Amino acid sequence: MKTRSSISRSFHDLPRKILSEKIRTFFFFVLFFLIVWRFIEPCLIYHGGGIIRDFPVFFRGWTFFHPFLFHPGGIIEYASAFLSQFLYHSWTGALVLTGHAWLFCVCHDVFIQALGSPHLRRLRFVPPLLLLMLYSQYSFYFVTCTALLAALLFACLYIKINSTQNKPLNAIVFIVLSLILYMAAGGAYLVYAALCAIYEWVSKRGWRMGLLCVFSGACIPLILGVFIFGLGHGEAYGKLLPVFWEIQRYHTQGISIIYLLYLSLPVTVMGSALWRIRIRKRTPVADLAGNLKSETDSQKTPEGQPAGFFRNPAAHWIMESCVLLIVLGTAFALSFDKKVKTIMAVDFYACGRQWKKVVDCVKGTQNNNYIISSVDRALYHLHCFGNNIPLWQEPETLFLAGKSHDYSHWHKFDLYLDLGCVNLAEHHVAESLEFYGERPMLLQRMALIHMIKGNIGTAGIYLGALSKTLFFSKWAADYREKLMSDPELLGDEEIQRLRHLMPDKDYVIYDTAPDRFLLALLEKNKTNHMAFEYLMVWYLINKDLNKFGENAGRFHDFDYGKIPRLFEEAMLVLTRIPKKKFELKGFEISPNTIQRFDLFNQTLARYSGDVKSALNELKKDYSDSFFYYYIYSQSRVKS
Repeated sequence: MKTRSSISRSFHDLPRKILSEKIRTFFFFVLFFLIVWRFIEPCLIYHGGGIIRDFPVFFRGWTFFHPFLFHPGGIIEYASAFLSQFLYHSWTGALVLTGHAWLFCVCHDVFIQALGSPHLRRLRFVPPLLLLMLYSQYSFYFVTCTALLAALLFACLYIKINSTQNKPLNAIVFIVLSLILYMAAGGAYLVYAALCAIYEWVSKRGWRMGLLCVFSGACIPLILGVFIFGLGHGEAYGKLLPVFWEIQRYHTQGISIIYLLYLSLPVTVMGSALWRIRIRKRTPVADLAGNLKSETDSQKTPEGQPAGFFRNPAAHWIMESCVLLIVLGTAFALSFDKKVKTIMAVDFYACGRQWKKVVDCVKGTQNNNYIISSVDRALYHLHCFGNNIPLWQEPETLFLAGKSHDYSHWHKFDLYLDLGCVNLAEHHVAESLEFYGERPMLLQRMALIHMIKGNIGTAGIYLGALSKTLFFSKWAADYREKLMSDPELLGDEEIQRLRHLMPDKDYVIYDTAPDRFLLALLEKNKTNHMAFEYLMVWYLINKDLNKFGENAGRFHDFDYGKIPRLFEEAMLVLTRIPKKKFELKGFEISPNTIQRFDLFNQTLARYSGDVKSALNELKKDYSDSFFYYYIYSQSRVKS
């Protein structure tokens, strides 16, 4: 029997334990926030990078909101779409995702404590860990996760309202919450019904109430979803659940983590309950009481402190907290997909025209065509395309051409818009809208394209849609003001520049011969600098020196203070090839390039022209040169 002093000590220790748990939780979620903000960078998830296909769109106003009211799950879809927009900025996105994870933690804690399993409270950190692993893989299941969170919140609310005295009232509360939740969260209501049934069974409050929970879970989707709203059985029961076909259609990576998230609380509670039943069956009541007493006594030192290596409660708390934070960091490190982040970051910075960041975030050799294509554009805009272009790329990568890139619309529209192929850019934006939905960035590109083409009425439609978004409305408002004062946008330099680059006549795009549309662009405007440099680089990568030489005279159409290094090297190679008629008259080749070419030839001469024997020595000093590329990339030699 407890003495008065032990009761008093327990009473005074309780607030301290509660405070220590809150402090531990606080530090856990501070680290969670920092990881999401600084390492995962939610703005990349918002952008999508052509990888996330079902990121929800959101527009202000009744017209957008109204349809969500009239189908199960609509409220959660609307709320998720609204909250998802804050991922536009990484720090606001990190706040939203951290708050989301914290609510999961709270719900698990409330449910576990309500069932009398305080020893399992540390498992409340499992859902945030799973969510962090999900975000680390750049998988976006925010809608279905929010639906699950709604089910958990309603289950906790049911527990709090539940009365041990008035069972009819409990039934009414359960039914009312069920109807509200099914309309708000769709198929996630089944999780709520299952949790309530488990709660009634584990807490031994009566089998009738548990049976009502199971029966309602089966009937309410049928009555509301199928009979009233006319949904199919799959949609009525599965809407917003990870097993639903819409979720499976867009997601593959990370789906197993979502299943674990959905099963974590039911499995924890059921496992704990079954374990206690097993212990009771195996152990007589008297022995069980004695074992519990001896176990309790063994956990206390004579001074009432925890047994074990860390006898000091503060040291014990610090140790546990450090282990928890280490687990959080380890979960992130093991699940973090650096390759996917690089692809998304490169595309994000390229779409934002932050060219220096495009190059900086690519480290080491890259074999991803989308990254290489974006780096090509960045090098052009940084005025070092002809000096540093990676020649050892597949020629089709330069334009993302060929059958392997038939559906790479997201990664093409800005490239072709930069070149001046406005109609082709419009095609790729339209296809992207079909694939990814009315994403604000795509609407922005479409509005810009129609303003370039002079379709001001059509552009106004897209500007009107953008004006109802959260973060693109200012851009739309600025252009609306410009159109009021300058309907032809004659004062907009960028639009005027692109209008002058647009071809006047239609032409056929050949994936196997993209130089045709580049030549058409140069026919329209011979000072189209990007079309010219892409044309010349295309010839270099294909080692088509005949056509390179034919178009070398176009250098005089541009104000080159100095011809780029790789172009100079190609000219020097061209002068040394028999039967190639090319003279350097009118071109000033830098002495450094000439000296490097002579040294290259001297090294090759020491091996009597045996390119295989000279490979290692030449690679060391000349691997970035066109000389080296021309000799050792045999598969692309043009006659």
